[in-house]
Amino acid sequence: MTAVNIREITTEDLPATEQLLSYTWADTYASFLSDQIIHKVTELWHNPELLKKQIANPHVHFLIALNEDEKIIGLSTAVENDGGNIVLGRLYIHPESQRQGIGADLLQQSINRFPGAKKIHLEVEENDIKGVNFYRKAGFKETGERLENIDGTKLKVLIMEKDL
Repeated sequence: MTAVNIREITTEDLPATEQLLSYTWADTYASFLSDQIIHKVTELWHNPELLKKQIANPHVHFLIALNEDEKIIGLSTAVENDGGNIVLGRLYIHPESQRQGIGADLLQQSINRFPGAKKIHLEVEENDIKGVNFYRKAGFKETGERLENIDGTKLKVLIMEKDL
């Protein structure tokens, strides 16, 4: 277990956060998505303006995990939906820092931000085996699936939930 500091993100953290998102996303999806699609997703989903809006939104809890050198090694985003449940939008850990309890810590800190929630919901691409296994180990169950179309590439996305 690595000692980390988890806190809300600030705009000063954006450059390092963008790097972490791009690197981790590419590492996770490179085995089954083309470089073109990875680049397109990174431009759309990890866009600095989108990230700034999420940071400014008081309903989004955007957490980062920093190691002892104050380097960002993980992040999560979570919001409360209309039903009062948590939607986990992101949970990324740098590949070199995975399997050290950081993802579990970020997940728990995200849950703690919503003390009245009864469930947490997320979506994970089925070919993200490490991610699917992490969520299953954390007590999430598959409740459905949907197809995501990214530039003509169809991805099966698993919908998972956990009672709190």
